[in-house]
Formats: sequence, structure tokens, C-alpha cells
Amino acid sequence: MNKITANDAFKNAVIGTVPERKDEFELLWSENNVNVILSDDYYGFDLKSGVFDSIVYNHKTMTVCWVVGFCAQTSFSVLHEKIFSCKNTGHPLNIVNLYSDSIKQKIINGANLVKQLLDAEKFDNVKWVSDIPHPDMQKPNDVNGEMFFDISCMSMAFNILHELKHLSIKKDNENLTDHDEELACDDFAKHFIIDNIKDYSNSSGDDYSLVKNKRLMAIALSCSLLYMITPPSHWLGSETHPSISRRVKALFNSFDIADNDYASCYLSTSLLMVLFVFNIKVNELNVITLKSLSFNLLDKLDEFAINAK
Repeated sequence: MNKITANDAFKNAVIGTVPERKDEFELLWSENNVNVILSDDYYGFDLKSGVFDSIVYNHKTMTVCWVVGFCAQTSFSVLHEKIFSCKNTGHPLNIVNLYSDSIKQKIINGANLVKQLLDAEKFDNVKWVSDIPHPDMQKPNDVNGEMFFDISCMSMAFNILHELKHLSIKKDNENLTDHDEELACDDFAKHFIIDNIKDYSNSSGDDYSLVKNKRLMAIALSCSLLYMITPPSHWLGSETHPSISRRVKALFNSFDIADNDYASCYLSTSLLMVLFVFNIKVNELNVITLKSLSFNLLDKLDEFAINAK
């Protein structure tokens, strides 16, 4: 049996997420002469568009994305009902004691594993944590496991589409500032994943709102990943990248998301996971709408970053 190539693996991730745009995606891939390069593991996080129309990644980076997905799913599974309850009752969300001790330990183990992976030269230098599913595992058959698996894969599709847009901008010689280019790549990936859901829903019979929520959750996971792989001193941006909060708000501001949908809730629970990992102290927040809660959390992360500089 032929081993799947890196090119095919990346293409399959996108086509599996957005099957209704398969032909369009394959044409874009071909027009940009994309070449996916699996590089040797190295320190830090390595997923980028490079020279020779390439998208470069390594195994360690893919594993970081996987572990952040596990942490985000752990947070969502125990917090989403509490957040909906606060929204419905008008009671403030108590941030101080959100998680049980066992959930705290799971998230801490995941965050420590992410740090070890980022700090390690090679994946083999990191000892795996037993209570975190290994990325080589089969798709789980429990609800949380299936959700974690699917959203992690779909989040990677968003990341790949972001890098594909970088290559397209370079090929077309578009004159953008570094910040505008990052926002344009986010916007392209977002719309590619979201815009044609009705086509997919009509052909598959799957509920439109559920599909939209799941895809938006995947984008939310990519947002929390940015915080987990970036030092807090750089959350407010750099010469090449706008602030993370600006990117996240741009991604979610333009969507008409009903306030009983799960997408903004997932974004909030992912950001609450980030607050916990970085020991950011917030007592309580009002849950007027699910989107306003997530945007308030982004502001809290910005406040923390200001003091971290």
C-alpha cells in the first residue's frame, strides 16, 4: 500500500472539511503550484509558507495543534452548560473556580506538554502524557472524543488555507503590509470554510446550523492555538503580525451567530482555558451574549499582555 504524501495529507484535510469546494480548492492548489514539505523537527512552532511555493511543517508542530485541541475540548465539555446557564439566568460567570481539580490537572498536563513540545528539538525528546490521547490514535467513538478529533482536523484545514493564501498573495504580487496580509489570509480561510455551507447541507442533508457551528468551532480552536504558541509579550502584535485579539475579533465580528449557538461558546471556553493556563486572574464576568463574553475575554488577555511586555 502506498504511503500518503504530505501534499495529499494536507489536501485531504481541507477537502474533508469543505467537500463542497473540492474542485475549487484543487484548482487553487494547482494554480499556486503548492508543495508541502515535511521538515525535520526543530525548536518552536513551524507551519509557514516558504520559498518555492511551499508550505513547511513538521511532526512536532502538528502534535502541538492536537494537544491544544484536547485542552480546548476538555474546557468546553465542562463549561458550556455553565455558560449557557449564566446567560439564561443573568448570573455572572465566576471565573475563580471554573474547573474541578481533575479537569485542572488535565489542562495543566496538556499545557505542560505543549510547552515541552515547543521547547524540544525533536518530538522523540518529549515523554507523552498518559491521559492525553496520542495523535496516532483512531478516531474515538465517544461524543467528546469525536468532537475533539473532528474539530482538530478542521482547525488544521483553516491553518492550511491561511498558508495557501500567503502563497497566492505572493504569486499575484499583491502589495499588502504584513499586518494586512495576515488579516487577508485569515479572512480567506474563514470564507472558504463558511461561505458554501448551504451547498453542502443541501446535498448531504446535514443541518446547516450544526455544520456552521462545527466549522466556526474549528476556527475558534485556531484562535486559541495562537495564544498557546505565542509568548504573552507578543500577544499584542509585532512588526509582522497584528494583535491576536484583533485577528480573532475580525474573524468572528462579521458572522451572524445566533446566541444559542455553540460557536461563540466554544470560543469563550477555549479562551477561558488560555486564562487558566497563564494564571490570569479574573473574578467574574457577565454573560450578556455569548459573543460579548468571548470579546470580553479577549480584552482581559490584552490587559495581561500589556503588563507582560
